[in-house]
Amino acid sequence: LLDSLLQESKMMFRLIFPRRVVAVPRIIHRNLQSDKKIVEELVGPPDPVSNLRPYKFERRHNETKYEVKLRLLRQDTQTFNQNFWKEHNTKFKQGREKYMNMLKREKYPNEKDK
Repeated sequence: LLDSLLQESKMMFRLIFPRRVVAVPRIIHRNLQSDKKIVEELVGPPDPVSNLRPYKFERRHNETKYEVKLRLLRQDTQTFNQNFWKEHNTKFKQGREKYMNMLKREKYPNEKDK
């Protein structure tokens, strides 16, 4: 009786605390299915300046007010991020070019091929 209880407790312990944990990769794909058509969120190629991928958020005909609010917040966030990174990366590239030209003039004043 004692042996069977020990075996059972070991099994329960293994179920609660497994020896190894296997990480399962998560595949995220939004595929919202309405009554007759499938609605998908579309992702475009990266913008050459901001390096962000534009999203096209699809509307469903039977969205709740919370789904509408979430979609609008996501669109606003996407627009803000796009504008912010486009401006930031443009300023960075201009500043880097200005710095490199200044460095070339100071370090190599007589060499035109540098």
